[in-house]
Amino acid sequence: MMTAFLFADMEPKMPKPRPQREPVAQPDDPNAPVIYNVGYQGRTINEFCRLVKEAGVTLLVDVRSVPYSRQANFTKGALAANLQRYGVKYLWRGATMGGKPGTWTPEGRRKSCKELLDKYQQETLAVMCMERSVHACHRKELGVVFAECGWRNHSL
Repeated sequence: MMTAFLFADMEPKMPKPRPQREPVAQPDDPNAPVIYNVGYQGRTINEFCRLVKEAGVTLLVDVRSVPYSRQANFTKGALAANLQRYGVKYLWRGATMGGKPGTWTPEGRRKSCKELLDKYQQETLAVMCMERSVHACHRKELGVVFAECGWRNHSL
């Protein structure tokens, strides 16, 4: 014997609304210099390097705490060599700007960000990590410091 199910008594399940993401911090000055942020997740090395180069980046700052990857082309040495082929310089700053808890202090990270911006102000900078979205990465926290220093954040 088959049992009939009545769905009329069931309330339809509505999808939960997605929470709004807070925008990355920005300074008040729309003419402030720009610092880019980028993640390599889901990109090939050539796509990544082309994206960075086409944005006009001259110095890519790697802010991964550990500059190694399961994708061999994104390990520190290979990434630097690939970027060099595109005319982009590489700098690792993961020791002071990385996302691994316990490897930095908020004051130390703020100081490192300010030193970076002061020392390389003539460069077009991009900070990179693995996560493609800045909202899933500590680059968003770095963006707050960059904005405090008067730099606009732009995601690639």
